[in-house]
Amino acid sequence: MGAFAHVGGHGCAARRFGLAALGLVRRRRIPVVVPTHAVPAWPGTPAADRGGFVRLWKAFMSARLLLALALLALQLSANALAQPVPAWVFWLTGAYAVLTALERWRATPQGPGRSFDGQWFYTAGADLLFVAVLMTQEIAAGIRYTPLLALPVLMTAILGTRTLALGTAALAALLMLGDAVIGARAGLWASTAEVAQAGLMGCGLLALAWLTNTLALRLAREQQLTARGRAEVRMQSLVNNLVIESMADGVLVVDAGCVVHAANPAAHGMLGSDLEVTPGVFRLTDHPAWVQLADLVRLTFEGQDVDGIEIILHHEDQPASQLKVRTERTPSLGVEHEARLCVMFLQDLRGMQAQLRTEKLASMGRMSAAVAHEFRNPLAAISQANALLAEELAEPAQQRLTDMIRQNTGRLAHIVDDVLDVARAPGRPTRPRAWC
Repeated sequence: MGAFAHVGGHGCAARRFGLAALGLVRRRRIPVVVPTHAVPAWPGTPAADRGGFVRLWKAFMSARLLLALALLALQLSANALAQPVPAWVFWLTGAYAVLTALERWRATPQGPGRSFDGQWFYTAGADLLFVAVLMTQEIAAGIRYTPLLALPVLMTAILGTRTLALGTAALAALLMLGDAVIGARAGLWASTAEVAQAGLMGCGLLALAWLTNTLALRLAREQQLTARGRAEVRMQSLVNNLVIESMADGVLVVDAGCVVHAANPAAHGMLGSDLEVTPGVFRLTDHPAWVQLADLVRLTFEGQDVDGIEIILHHEDQPASQLKVRTERTPSLGVEHEARLCVMFLQDLRGMQAQLRTEKLASMGRMSAAVAHEFRNPLAAISQANALLAEELAEPAQQRLTDMIRQNTGRLAHIVDDVLDVARAPGRPTRPRAWC
């Protein structure tokens, strides 16, 4: 049903990012406004919206079937109460019931297309034609079928476009006006009063179609925004989990009862626990080595600041862990009796000290390279001066002294080259030796 397609069931930076992941850092969100015409059509809707639309379509098909069976039962009971109903009305109602049953079990909603397509004829169009034929027997049978016109109007207003909904409502209003005019000419009705009543009911159907379609569009838009928000939250959660899992600092999420609800691999390593043995949810009071952390959690929930406190966790079969602990509580959401959490950030001081030593060695290497560069020019000058002096000296004793100077400057040059080779970044080509 192409016309019934658009409304469905419708370090420091890493630590701060981890805080944002746990809701501890307030972030501004830009509201997204989706106009009415931006609600996606059938091919672009998610599977959940498509399933909701199919369920809604089947609900209307079931309602049509139940209405047909109720009409058939009503006509049978009227005939039994000495209010005869023409035989062709029974056959017409039975055929309508069979048609609605076939549509309920065999027909399927089609993709989006024109606002007026072939499927409208055997759904809303068939309903209008069926009710119009029954309206010719209202006085004879004593049964008023006019309220049944509301069903196709509601169906097109909820499942179809606004143009189709208003067109169906206008057609239903014309049917009521035509029936009223025909009845007034035959002298069966109270002339103008019945015509005015039919016109008023037609206006009511138009207003009903407009309001129902507007509400359906709004519901579809809100559901699209909700689905988009859920997708964004899910993606943000995946990114946050990835960042927290890869952080070098340990992260623990603990409640007031010292129950750990989440811990990244770095935190497990600092606690001396095995990821394969330790359960996903455990208490800080389960192990004697974690009692200090439990005390810091209690201090945090009491309102005291825990920032940069150093502790030592003594393990039984592993070396002791020297940690620096900082804690923060999740912000209040303004909900009474809400369960607040404490987030603990653990830093391994041994790792920090090793990093500090590495940085010291790196700085010493840079300083040695700078000193070696400063030695190259004086050594070159001494070597050149010694070579010029050796050309002018003839005595053997003086030649031996120049040879000693040449050999020692060569040794110093080799030392300078070795220092520069060690300090040079990997991948850079080594310079040729200056002296041999």
